[in-house]
Amino acid sequence: MKLFLKKNYLFIISFLILLIMLSISFFKYINEQKDVKEHMQVVYNEICANVDYVGTEQEEFCLNVLSDNKDFFYTFDEVMHKSYFRIASELFLFITVPCLYFICKYLSSKVIKNDLTRMNYKKVKLKLFKEAYKSTLILPVITIIAIIICFIYCGSITPNAEGILWSAETLSRPYLFLIVYVLNMFFHSIIYVNVCLCVARKYHNYFIALILSFLSIFGLEIFLEIFLGGILFGVILNKKGGVLFSIMNMITFNDTLGILPVIAFSLILALITTILVVLLYRNKEKLVIDCEAN
Repeated sequence: MKLFLKKNYLFIISFLILLIMLSISFFKYINEQKDVKEHMQVVYNEICANVDYVGTEQEEFCLNVLSDNKDFFYTFDEVMHKSYFRIASELFLFITVPCLYFICKYLSSKVIKNDLTRMNYKKVKLKLFKEAYKSTLILPVITIIAIIICFIYCGSITPNAEGILWSAETLSRPYLFLIVYVLNMFFHSIIYVNVCLCVARKYHNYFIALILSFLSIFGLEIFLEIFLGGILFGVILNKKGGVLFSIMNMITFNDTLGILPVIAFSLILALITTILVVLLYRNKEKLVIDCEAN
């Protein structure tokens, strides 16, 4: 147990911080809803309690003012945004920090050299990638927990398009949307880990690799959002697809063009960066030389 905690403490800390933020946001939302309910009770007592409102303009209002219908997607939207929207641009750090720690420690130590004497290079890469990609589970699991607690609170997953960030068409297939939402988190996490693996291939110092990964992710975001999304699609091609080109909009999940383009973009970018990782780590001799040089 101690060995597990020592080996995964950054992974566990990242997960717990996000879980605590989610819990605080959820309980804040519950308290806000209690305040709203108390206020609506006062409004009902003043307007509806002692008035025969049947057939009047206030009838529908008075019939619904004390309704306790809890909308799942409104709750989910509020909880996720209150938890993570303010740190959306830094959310990748909860993946890159624990991910890079193992990669850099493994590549900069003599462990990899010892492993290469005992096992073939494919098994060494499998060990490295298995530990690195472990961090891709953090955000999807947190999202699944958010879905579960919102479901328990609301009692059902019945969409109500009013006041929701996402379109009625998207929410008409609620379970498909939730699956895609979680997958989108997973694919973005893969992109972040792939960037870390690419950077750590040459730079084995943890803090240098962390800074370079940070800059690389922001550089990729600027390239995608400004050059591809803004200039190529927005100005040259005059298309609306530019809203898709971002690797930091996981929480918002902009479904202006539908859910398929959103998940297709993150999947394609995850595949491209994965291919790049495979190419960078395919040569055993070059990796060993770089490990010895660092």
